[in-house]
Amino acid sequence: MVDLPNEKGATKRRCVFKTIDWSKGTGIGYIAKYISKNIDGEHIDKDLNGQDAKKSALRVSAWASIHKIRQFQQFGGPSVTCWRELRKITTVPEGPFEEAHVAADSGNWELFTNLFGGTQIDRKDQPIKPLREFSDECGRYGEPKGNQIVGVTNGVENLVTRIHQWTTFYRVNQTGMPGPAGLAG
Repeated sequence: MVDLPNEKGATKRRCVFKTIDWSKGTGIGYIAKYISKNIDGEHIDKDLNGQDAKKSALRVSAWASIHKIRQFQQFGGPSVTCWRELRKITTVPEGPFEEAHVAADSGNWELFTNLFGGTQIDRKDQPIKPLREFSDECGRYGEPKGNQIVGVTNGVENLVTRIHQWTTFYRVNQTGMPGPAGLAG
């Protein structure tokens, strides 16, 4: 990429670095404020357009959910996928999965993080990883679905957490037209 400092709009749109004004708070506080604006608007009166921040946060969350856009994602920590998969099951065999399941199921993120080797460990070195299986079943566009998460693995044992196979179907109403979609499991 070539830096073009004299291109139209360059001085207006370039990144501006400012020294932190400690009387206004910290960098973490600044980031937390913007995350809060999009999660629930708590402790913020108005958004950038002068609207109620709580109502705006609801709209932002709904928009992101409808379009399947992940608003925030941490990096440098354990797999959130493993956390979610371990919480889906009620019984876990004794051994490597048991402690991680107890930590996840009780909502103890700190313990879960420590069991995975802390925040500085590479993903490839974490003790438990998502278990994926290739599915040649066609998706909605007629192509194979590819690798699908089915559970977790420690490299020696596999623990299947997705025991139900859900399918989407459309109901036909009295007029013969498709009605609302349903789920079958």
